[in-house]
Amino acid sequence: MKPKGTARLLYAIVFFSIAALLFPWGKASAQQGKQLRKEIRLGNHAIKEDNYKEAEIHYRKALQADPYNVEALYNLGGVLAATGKPKEAMEEGYEQALRRATSPAQKAMIYHNIGDLYMSQKNYAAAIDAFKNSLRNEPANNDTRYNLALAQKLLKENPPQEEEQQQQQQEQEQEQEEQKQQPDPQQNQPPTQPEEKRDEMDRETAEQLLKAAMQDERKVQEKMKRKASSNTRSYEKDW
Repeated sequence: MKPKGTARLLYAIVFFSIAALLFPWGKASAQQGKQLRKEIRLGNHAIKEDNYKEAEIHYRKALQADPYNVEALYNLGGVLAATGKPKEAMEEGYEQALRRATSPAQKAMIYHNIGDLYMSQKNYAAAIDAFKNSLRNEPANNDTRYNLALAQKLLKENPPQEEEQQQQQQEQEQEQEEQKQQPDPQQNQPPTQPEEKRDEMDRETAEQLLKAAMQDERKVQEKMKRKASSNTRSYEKDW
């Protein structure tokens, strides 16, 4: 059965401690090496007591003695991951350990824990890549094989949305929010009349104006005629 929680972390650290006897984890002088082993042992003991903060302090002290020690970097990554610091676990622990790892066994264990970290973040695609890299270095590891199959199953059940679709959705939501916040300029404007009705009114107005003008013209002509008749009659009287 696969260890979980504190037991899982202890399992990895104990395995790493045994492996440290078989593989060179870093370079340090005799005095630095003594201090390094002391701090790593204290860190491992603190984890057994569920004191992750104390364990982190000891692993960082170990790295002061040997900044390139893969075991201390790996254990620091495990503690940071267990305390809810995935970014620090990757950047300060696992990635640094991976750069300095020299043996397939080291790389397999580091990649496996990177995969576990991605699984905790539900980043199944990245977890699959990490587990595959672990198996390239240690093909017979059944725990890694199981985790790879689980990650593939979860990725199939929870396909990630395309980045473009997410961006379009965010833009649409932002645009809708902006439209809600802006006042509607048409609310304070009188209702516009249909174009056809407005054209009919223009024609009616023009016809009325034309009729009025024609009536005025007829009145003027009648006045002029009356005036002319009056002048003619007066001439005839004089004549």
